[in-house]
Amino acid sequence: MIRCAVFMIFLVCLWGIPQSSRAGTVDDPIPEVSGSRGTVTLSKRVLESLFHRYVCSSLRKPGSDVLVSRFRVTGMRRGLPRGGVNVRLYRKDGRRLTGNVHLTAIVSARGSVVGKMNLSAWVDVFQQVVCARRNLKKGTVIGAGDLYLSRKNLSRLSRDILKRIDGAVGLRVRHSVKADTCIKRWMLERPPAVERGDRVTILAESGALRITVPGKVLEKGYPGGLVRVRNMMSRKEIFARVVDNLTVRVDF
Repeated sequence: MIRCAVFMIFLVCLWGIPQSSRAGTVDDPIPEVSGSRGTVTLSKRVLESLFHRYVCSSLRKPGSDVLVSRFRVTGMRRGLPRGGVNVRLYRKDGRRLTGNVHLTAIVSARGSVVGKMNLSAWVDVFQQVVCARRNLKKGTVIGAGDLYLSRKNLSRLSRDILKRIDGAVGLRVRHSVKADTCIKRWMLERPPAVERGDRVTILAESGALRITVPGKVLEKGYPGGLVRVRNMMSRKEIFARVVDNLTVRVDF
């Protein structure tokens, strides 16, 4: 039975039967160990299977989306007493579960910790990611039709790759992007409400008094943020808060 808490606990129930060793798993039973003279050995194949299941469970991925290769085991593996072995896998906080992955296996026998092993492998994880459907020029505000999803190997991509189209729609590209390029977060930015050089109305209100004068934006700004604006009547520079793409407000 596999239970998930702060880390994954893989409970492998082992018992000795002449000429055969079997264990209970989540799905079908599989051979877990071999041994002689009253001891058992955790096989590399079984440890690789547990490694694969841990990665799939942690990433919430089906087994078909996770490929484990170059699997290695270092540390204790032999001399376990027959009767029951518990293997608990965990990883250090923040470690990736794609590319080069390292896990620690704590092994208990009959309720007592008997040692640990270091497990490592190259892990390829496949998932749908966001790609550009066409060439996107710098400054283009992205629509849903500009993007599509494609199944890619995440192990070969950077962490900031986008996996949802709605995470990009409404943003604009910071530089030109070629068609079929995988979209990363750093490629996108929120479109400003006003840009340097935009003509706006400077609004000042105090009670029943309302004054408006023409202004020129001196830097890009976002709704609710402050920007430098030149009063086109007095020629003075002031700071005003962006209301929308046509209006800025002077705070009193």
